[in-house]
Amino acid sequence: MTRYCFPDRKYASAGDFAGDYARQLNEAMAGVDRDQIDGVAGCLAAAIDAGREIFVCGNGGSSAIANHVTCDYVKLLGLATGKPVRLSSLNAYSELNFAIANDIAFEEVFAFHIAQRGREGDVLWAISSSGSSPNIVKVLETARAKGLETIAFTGFEGGKAKDIATHSVHVPAGNYGIVEDAHQMLAHIVCQYVRHLHVKEETLGSVVF
Repeated sequence: MTRYCFPDRKYASAGDFAGDYARQLNEAMAGVDRDQIDGVAGCLAAAIDAGREIFVCGNGGSSAIANHVTCDYVKLLGLATGKPVRLSSLNAYSELNFAIANDIAFEEVFAFHIAQRGREGDVLWAISSSGSSPNIVKVLETARAKGLETIAFTGFEGGKAKDIATHSVHVPAGNYGIVEDAHQMLAHIVCQYVRHLHVKEETLGSVVF
């Protein structure tokens, strides 16, 4: 069950708070379904191998994670695999997104991109702590209807996004910082795992990840 109890008391020091925060983060990561992590890694690796488009999006802090994902995956996996990684953050299109929000609806901010650019076999990766944001639910529904593979990173109770996505990685925590930290860790884990598959075994341990 998702935990909502942190923090549940006053702390005398930031150091003590940090210790309990770290323990809560560790518990949250331990509660993530590892089979779903495997599913995400396989989905992204297959998309890169096939030259498919991968679209990433999120709101608030999750938008920063989406942009960070673009940096890591396009550069690191591109160099490791020797193939172009066609991954883009839908949050990077600020002018277009404001136009969509203003002229159509904020709910359509991400879905519009997929409706226009998404193709069957592409991947839509949505990051949402609550899993309930209307624009996140809408983009997942739009992607599924167009035949895209879908990934959702969620927290709290997972919301609708948890049930819509093909690959649902749920962090069982009820603290936004912990959920977002876990999402960033999981994004790094998948990226590094896929990268390590393309590094010669005899060089592992000497290559900086």
